Amino acid sequence: MKTKLLGVVLFALSVIGCQDDSVLSPKEPCERDQTGTLKVNNTSSNPYDIYIDGEYVKRVPGKSNVGEIPIKQGSRKLRAIQVSGYILYPTEVTADGTVATCKETFWQIP
Repeated sequence: MKTKLLGVVLFALSVIGCQDDSVLSPKEPCERDQTGTLKVNNTSSNPYDIYIDGEYVKRVPGKSNVGEIPIKQGSRKLRAIQVSGYILYPTEVTADGTVATCKETFWQIP
């Protein structure tokens, strides 16, 4: 009986010892999701629409800072298009950016 009990205890301890470290020390959401943050600073008085990898993300009002746009890590194509305040055609700004997990990437437009 003692041998069976000892075997069960040793088995339980080995299972606990083999647990994934993420259970014992949970990861930050940005680590788990592999995302960083894009912060956009619009120095123009006109609003701009922001696109990441060709997809619309949000509108940035004139003379404002917009932060906390979560974005997947890796190389990204950034594009900003002026919404209003132009005479003939809108100003368009493009950039290539690299986003690192749990890091901030800054982009100033125009």
